[in-house]
Amino acid sequence: INYGNKKIFDGEINLTSEDIVITEKIKTFLKSSEPVINSLDDIIRAFNEKFARDLDDSDRKIIAGIYEYILHDESVIRAVTNNNKDLYDKIIFSESFKAAETKIYLADSELYKKFASNREKYDSLQNFLKAGIYNELSKNK
Repeated sequence: INYGNKKIFDGEINLTSEDIVITEKIKTFLKSSEPVINSLDDIIRAFNEKFARDLDDSDRKIIAGIYEYILHDESVIRAVTNNNKDLYDKIIFSESFKAAETKIYLADSELYKKFASNREKYDSLQNFLKAGIYNELSKNK
């Protein structure tokens, strides 16, 4: 280990599980940290963790449909590739999400109503999708 231009340690540091102490502050931080979302799988994983259950096939179908629609929306791609996160967060994502919702509603209104009836689930999906799609498209810039 170097500090400035001076070498202060030379050798190995070996830690065992007994050496690691996780304080309450660290536990609180780990619990409150938002998951890193970079893909559809991450969105589904975060959703499952938040609601402590696995999504059923109809939920997965809706999430995948909205994800794919927004991921390929030209206005979304343009906002992300132009590093315009503020515009993406405040306007572009919401417009694209609404268009995707409409498409899914028209395809299967009962399936959509079942999903959208839970406001917390619906809001969480929007937040996870917003982060996941932005991160996914940012990787490809």
